[in-house]
Amino acid sequence: MLSLGAGQLDRRIWLQARTETRDPATNAPLFAWANDVEVFARIWESANDGAGQVGPAGGVETFARPTKIWIAYRALDKEAVRIRWNTRLLRITGTAEVGRRWRLELACQEWSSNV
Repeated sequence: MLSLGAGQLDRRIWLQARTETRDPATNAPLFAWANDVEVFARIWESANDGAGQVGPAGGVETFARPTKIWIAYRALDKEAVRIRWNTRLLRITGTAEVGRRWRLELACQEWSSNV
C-alpha cells in the first residue's frame, strides 16, 4: 500500500460548491461558486503544458497542465465542486478512491472559463 501520511498533505486548498439562485426580476438561474471547506492536499502537476483545446461550440478553451490532487477521502460530486488553490481554479475531471476510503485522488484541469 502507498505510504502517504497526514504530514505529506502539505498544501491548503478550498473545495468550492456550485450554488444556484434565481434572479428576482426574471426568475432566471444564477450560478456562483462559494468556499465550502478547506482541506489539506498533496498536489502533483504534469510537466507537459497544454496550449489549448477547441470546445464543443467551436470556441477555444485554454488550459494549463493537468494536475492530480490527493485529499483525505470524502464523498463529493465532481460536477458540483471545483478547487481553489491559491489564485488558481481547477475543474475536477475525474476521481479515484485510493485504498478503502483512505484517500481520494482528483484529476483536475485548470481552465480559463470556470462557469
